Amino acid sequence: MTTAELADPASIPSTAKVFRPSPLTSQGYRVNTTIPFSFDGKVYHPGQDANWKTTIEGMHRLEAAGRLMPRAKSLSYIRYIDDFAVAEIGNVWEDTKWGVTRTRRRVCLFSQAESAR
Repeated sequence: MTTAELADPASIPSTAKVFRPSPLTSQGYRVNTTIPFSFDGKVYHPGQDANWKTTIEGMHRLEAAGRLMPRAKSLSYIRYIDDFAVAEIGNVWEDTKWGVTRTRRRVCLFSQAESAR
């Protein structure tokens, strides 16, 4: 977020999406992915001992999808919060206590009610 958006969250457009830039490089040299990639008129290289996490074809797909974010010396992948499905946990057992009893390599879990007996 920009300084202005932090100061005035109401200024953020309702169409804005929450995202975080994720690393697009991995450690290790790879013949097909330790190569330069041109984005927005600038050439980026993952480094001699690193590689892009995807193929150059994949990099072009990310570019076409608007998922690349230029950084000072590299590129990041734009990961939106809704890229992965999540669900609210609605089945919470508040009366259950985690406990472990080890007897002859057996592990037993017991509830709080059982431990009060």
